[in-house]
Amino acid sequence: MFCSLCADILYQRIEPLSIDSDVDDADSAAFAYYNHHASLTGLGHAAAKGCVICSTLLNQLTDDQRHEIYRRDPDSISLSAELGKGPTPNTINFEVSFDPDIFVESSINEMLSSSIMLFQPVTGDSSYPQTHVRVVDGGLVKAPERYNTLSHRWWRADYFQLTKATFNTLKDGIHISILPKVYKDAISVSRELAIRYLWIDSLCIYQDEDDRSDWIQEAGKMNMVYEHAYCNLAATGSERSSEGLFFDRSPEFAHHEEVDLAFELLTKHSEPTRYAMLDRYYWEKELIWRPLNRRGWVLQERLLARRVLHFGRNQIIWECSETTASEAYPSGVPPKLFEFDDGLNLKPLNLEARSQHSNKTGYPNGVSDSEVYARNLWQRIVETYSNCQLTYGNDKLIAMSGIAKRMRTYIQDDYVVGMWRRYLASELLWIVRDHRQTRAQRYCAPSFSWASIDGPVLPGYPPNQGVLFSVNHVHIDHATNDDTGLVKGGYVLLKGALKKLGLYRISDAEASWMLEVNGCNMTERVGGGRVDESLQVYLDVDKPDFHADMEEGSLYCMPARRINNPSPDCVLCLLLKHLGNGDFIRLGLSTMSMDNNRAVILERHGNAPLMPCKSYNDQTGEHVFRLM
Repeated sequence: MFCSLCADILYQRIEPLSIDSDVDDADSAAFAYYNHHASLTGLGHAAAKGCVICSTLLNQLTDDQRHEIYRRDPDSISLSAELGKGPTPNTINFEVSFDPDIFVESSINEMLSSSIMLFQPVTGDSSYPQTHVRVVDGGLVKAPERYNTLSHRWWRADYFQLTKATFNTLKDGIHISILPKVYKDAISVSRELAIRYLWIDSLCIYQDEDDRSDWIQEAGKMNMVYEHAYCNLAATGSERSSEGLFFDRSPEFAHHEEVDLAFELLTKHSEPTRYAMLDRYYWEKELIWRPLNRRGWVLQERLLARRVLHFGRNQIIWECSETTASEAYPSGVPPKLFEFDDGLNLKPLNLEARSQHSNKTGYPNGVSDSEVYARNLWQRIVETYSNCQLTYGNDKLIAMSGIAKRMRTYIQDDYVVGMWRRYLASELLWIVRDHRQTRAQRYCAPSFSWASIDGPVLPGYPPNQGVLFSVNHVHIDHATNDDTGLVKGGYVLLKGALKKLGLYRISDAEASWMLEVNGCNMTERVGGGRVDESLQVYLDVDKPDFHADMEEGSLYCMPARRINNPSPDCVLCLLLKHLGNGDFIRLGLSTMSMDNNRAVILERHGNAPLMPCKSYNDQTGEHVFRLM
């Protein structure tokens, strides 16, 4: 099959950009050049839906080429078609044709044309007062001009922000003295780097509380803003905007000790060997545990930026596509020191090199190592992101939409509120890590998505090996035309075996519940009256009891996945509440080993036809229902 664009090219419904053909030479090939999909994302979507030509083109690209196209974001990917003349049948070959240098300027201008940028004169520029800054049309940033971005913790304080009321003042120019210290320092650093443009969220996105239209539009472009920036200046050491980028510090933090030692008992050598003395938690203390990197928006900013200059409490740290370095380790931070954070640096995006040993167990034949690596990397990003903080919980999806857009070029799948469609059944089986967490106060995602929870989660890992249900349909109501951003609602249509559920709290301890399925007690007592820990209940949101829910008969569960390795045999069950008319919401997940009398959970019960659902298959014993 072909996508509509490829069909139009094949059947000559659109004109080529140019033709290269020698009409006098019957044996020579003819070439035609066309504008193809508008983005790598569009190409990936068409390939995923089965377009033969788009799949061929996508497979031709190396990871470096994909990153180059994505990073520069051309107006259109070019397609060349070669018509080979010769023995029957004639041949037609397609390949991607692009020159990255051609579209650098136009792509940046297009991305920034509707944005606002902060302008400050560089040192020696007498065309504008050095004491003032002003906002300008982002379209003025034309190559070879560059701009920096700023990552910082900013509280809604009484300093100057861009609003409809302040726009004209900012356009005319404001004195630097009225800005918080971190902005002043970012301006100074940019001037030293001869960068005259700076993007700061509170000065470049309208902050009007009564009109979030500009914020929603600009938030959807965060991936492009940070992707195209020359350097992201990160106020990693600052607790708040008033602290700035620079701190008084002790010199000893900016170097490490090396000693000559002879560990004869361990090495069997008596000759001294040089050892570097490392602080095992150096990377965490200097970067990961800092308040800035606990902020949800900043994770996206750090991962997407090509270069990041971290201004820490004790030293400056550098991250880019080629290396990670610091004042203590100017030649490169030893990999041992940031192994905890390994895999979360998306800047190189060399997935082929980093995925040579991907575990493809359970995946169908033909799945590439890079896709498996990308999917596993996505789950690690989700786990890290869920531990971060957001001022507004309903920003959960939009604050990582830029990462989703980037990863989609590698995963080549449809995005579903923080998960991916192809192995959605397994990804629905996420588990909360803290029984004290809550759902977002304002709606941000359906209950089946981890994004509906304010707190850390362990995501469900693909593939769908051992899954006991299927996802028949997905419907998401997006708030805008950005399918990685805000949503208004949605559901998945599942097919599986529903069971009647009872939940009884045993004690106030975390996950200490008695679970009853179709009237059969799944919780075993062991010596001393203790509860068998082979059954665990993970509620998405804890509550004192479910007495009222059980009285109204609204609690159900569905066996979701059987895991045979490692031993013992284990089953995961989705815990559900019926809202009416076959619509359910998720309550949590339970895990239990398949010993004693628990095998009954996989058996068909006589009450199966009575379960509330959209439809029931009497032959398979499966129910079709909606999970909201």
